[in-house]
Amino acid sequence: MIPEGSLVLGSPGKVVRALTEEERSGLRGWALKYIEVAKAHARRQRADKEKR
Repeated sequence: MIPEGSLVLGSPGKVVRALTEEERSGLRGWALKYIEVAKAHARRQRADKEKR
């Protein structure tokens, strides 16, 4: 089991260290940015597909 607030890297995942409070507080913002980038990518993919 992975402890809450851990940084995990690799495959299989390995706990590297605990995240700092600053890192933990920024996670939501990064998640929202990721969602927006994914939506923009999907729009570009649809537009490219429609051109063909």
